[in-house]
Amino acid sequence: LKIKNIAKVNKTGKFSNKSIMFTGGFEKMSRSEAKALAEENGAKILGTVTKKLDYLVIGNSKPTKKKIQTAKELNINLLTEEKWYDLLDR
Repeated sequence: LKIKNIAKVNKTGKFSNKSIMFTGGFEKMSRSEAKALAEENGAKILGTVTKKLDYLVIGNSKPTKKKIQTAKELNINLLTEEKWYDLLDR
C-alpha cells in the first residue's frame, strides 16, 4: 500500500470561494481541463444546478438546456465559452 500526499486545494485565485459548473463541450479544451483550471484558480466544482452555484459555464457544443433554464430561474451567473476563456486570459 502506497499513500500519496494529498494535493492542497488552492483557496486563492480568480474563482476563490466560488462554485462553478460546466455544461456542453468546449472547443479549445476538454471539460476535464476546464474543471482543473477552475480548481487551480480556487473554484469548487459542482455537479448540480442549485442556489449554491455561482457560475454556470456554457460550452458551445450541445449544452444542456434544462441546466441553463434552471440557472436562469435561480439568477446564477451564466458564462459563455468565450467569456470563460477571457476570464482565464486564454
